[in-house]
Amino acid sequence: MFVQRCTSLILSILSIVHSDSGAGDLTVALDQNRFLEEHNTHLQSTLNETKQKLQTLQETHAKLCEEHKTTSQLLRDIQTENDLYRSENNRLTSEFDRKLQVGCFVITEDCFMRFVNEMVLFLILLCGESAG
Repeated sequence: MFVQRCTSLILSILSIVHSDSGAGDLTVALDQNRFLEEHNTHLQSTLNETKQKLQTLQETHAKLCEEHKTTSQLLRDIQTENDLYRSENNRLTSEFDRKLQVGCFVITEDCFMRFVNEMVLFLILLCGESAG
């Protein structure tokens, strides 16, 4: 579009130069040409800035896509590991429950602590007898 306007302007300048209308029309045409050149320079600058911003955005997008891919894979790996731990936990819980049912008793914390205390006293006595 812009190129067509410039071409049209150049053709009109050439027709003015070749016509007998005079210097006034030529001055107007040259002023319009100067304005279009300045406008073209401004547009080119804006285009270059926009291209640079687009390049930056494309690079950022590529980095974010790569980070997303890596993070998604890490998440899948963690979910797989979590599933393995849950499965192992369920297996151990079932095994423990089965052993408790076979043994027909449940050890309470109080009972366990009495057992530990008795074992400590036994070891103290045992060590005392072997030393004396």
